[in-house]
Amino acid sequence: MSVELLSDCGLEFDNQILTEICKILGIKKLRTSGYRPQTNACIERYHRVFNTMLAKVISQNQKDWWKMISYAVFAYNATCHSATNFTPFFLMTGRQVRWTVDMLLGDPGEYDRSVPEYAQEVREQLLSAYEVARKHLQAAATVAANWYDKRVRPQEFFTGDRVRLYCPRQFVGKSAKLQSNYSQTGEIVAKVNQSAYLVKTAKGSKIYHADKIKLLETYPM
Repeated sequence: MSVELLSDCGLEFDNQILTEICKILGIKKLRTSGYRPQTNACIERYHRVFNTMLAKVISQNQKDWWKMISYAVFAYNATCHSATNFTPFFLMTGRQVRWTVDMLLGDPGEYDRSVPEYAQEVREQLLSAYEVARKHLQAAATVAANWYDKRVRPQEFFTGDRVRLYCPRQFVGKSAKLQSNYSQTGEIVAKVNQSAYLVKTAKGSKIYHADKIKLLETYPM
């Protein structure tokens, strides 16, 4: 079974060291297209939820965020996920979170099994939970795909087309409201798949999603 590693284009993940590690371990390194967080939607959605949780518990000056990370992570892992109908903690460990009250009261049946019996029970619980989680994830993916297909507008470009590229980079001293997000231009080099193109710019070639590209219109003088 092949293993793939998907990351964004940040230099923390897209660098020579990680590339060589992936080669040694036989991992296929993938990266998202430019300004397309939907490519890595699972982790991006998690970041959005986690940042929202963290904003509720840090102080007003925001300097104690590092103290609250462990508590926010614990709360997230102990909450039932809408897509899997299980808590992340259970899918990782095979048991539910033990809260402070559980430690005080204890579990009457905690020591009724031997280690092999407990290990077999956890294994069976995880296999059953994984099967149910897969079905729920498939259903959630179908709903998301149908929702996306209703809004998407297919676009097709050809090799040699001059295009404008979405680049919402903000600059100090300039208002984002007055900035043109499609000021960068490039040329279509190749079609990667049905929704992505390799585009050559002044800074080099890069893959862009089709909805981040606009045809550069020219008008006769």
